[in-house]
Amino acid sequence: MSVPAGQHVMAMKYAHTGQTADSNGPSVVSFTLTTNDITGVSQNNPAAANTQYDIALCACVIGTDCPTTLPPAPPGVMGPWYLLNTGGTASGVGTVLRARIIPVYTTTPQPYTYTSYRAFCNSKSLRVWFDATSGGGSSSQVIYDVSTNINAGGHDIINNLLAGMQYGAESGHGGFPIAWQRDMLWQLQAAGVPVGQHKAAMKYHHAAQTDNSSPASMVTFTIDAGYAGMSSMSASNPGAGTTYDIALCACNMGEDCP
Repeated sequence: MSVPAGQHVMAMKYAHTGQTADSNGPSVVSFTLTTNDITGVSQNNPAAANTQYDIALCACVIGTDCPTTLPPAPPGVMGPWYLLNTGGTASGVGTVLRARIIPVYTTTPQPYTYTSYRAFCNSKSLRVWFDATSGGGSSSQVIYDVSTNINAGGHDIINNLLAGMQYGAESGHGGFPIAWQRDMLWQLQAAGVPVGQHKAAMKYHHAAQTDNSSPASMVTFTIDAGYAGMSSMSASNPGAGTTYDIALCACNMGEDCP
């Protein structure tokens, strides 16, 4: 979808039941789109029909009639699972950044070291998240917290992703999941990830932790038979050399995200 900069209105049916007569008005969200941000956001329920809009909020069921293809991307690369921001939760969004955490299936299990994890993400034209202003590599390899106030280390993001898998609440650290268990399962299946146990990994903590002996942060989960759901989900910070098969890489929207 390509939407030009400027003012836009998203619309859908108002209320719960009823409201289907041609005289009924919609529920709308108005906003202004710029190159790097969305401003002037407001929501209302205009009573009049024929309110103009240019983005229709439609519905679909995953696995039934939702689009079954992902945007073009290297093999194994999925859609974003996490949004970085200066607020603590989705309801206290703060300053929204362009940075996203994006999972990539490695096909075969990889033993974790920071250097090899970063190299894998870079090989997919992605970067890694580093909750500090320097110390993890060049800016072409790493997305840094140049604002110094995100407060989202790898362990924080992993715990928030675990909450997303469990349909739970965020922990209050910078950012929040933008994919939940059913969304994750759809993306995992599209990327060719088989049923069974998997480990998704990223750099541990905030600054440092870049030695080959440094631990990772991982979320472990099992894809149930028939892709019916997820089970046995847990978060941990295991030592270097622990194998994983999903790398949690980073990208900036409008820059290097697929």
